[in-house]
Amino acid sequence: MKKNSPAILRSYARALLDQAVEAKQVEVVSQVLSGLQQLMETSPMGEVLLNPVIPDHEKKGVLLRTLEKWHAKIPYLERFLELLVEKRRVSLLRELRYCFDGLALARNLVSRATVSSALPMDTENLDQLRKVLEERLGRAVQLETKQDPDLLMGAVVLVDDQVLDLSARGQLQKMKSYLISEER
Repeated sequence: MKKNSPAILRSYARALLDQAVEAKQVEVVSQVLSGLQQLMETSPMGEVLLNPVIPDHEKKGVLLRTLEKWHAKIPYLERFLELLVEKRRVSLLRELRYCFDGLALARNLVSRATVSSALPMDTENLDQLRKVLEERLGRAVQLETKQDPDLLMGAVVLVDDQVLDLSARGQLQKMKSYLISEER
């Protein structure tokens, strides 16, 4: 199994979610993870936490002080973050938060879908896509959109742990694979 496989991410996220559900703090934990992710991406904190030269105890201190400033003294979350530091998985915070939120949504029978497209999608197309996904999945779908300038046309939809590639590049790759398999 790969070091940072989706199964490992899910097991970390599920363990944290179980604790948060038991403590009735799912929304708080989600907000803290989101805040930490933003700090890691936009402040020097990310450089500190990802620097292999800085000792683990200093990284843990940075995280714990941040939680303290936010008045988020949650023992199981503190231990979880310490474990991420010890296992050298702090860099996966974004994926862990996404997985945590996805699992939390799944408990409520809601799926989250991220739609990446070259150009912004209008409300009508997003509503139509949502309806198709809801029919396919048999549950409500929460859509999140983002622009990806690398896509020339079409869109890529990530739903839970499935990818639906409707981009021009994806369709061309499928066609190429089909043609190659037909030659044999």
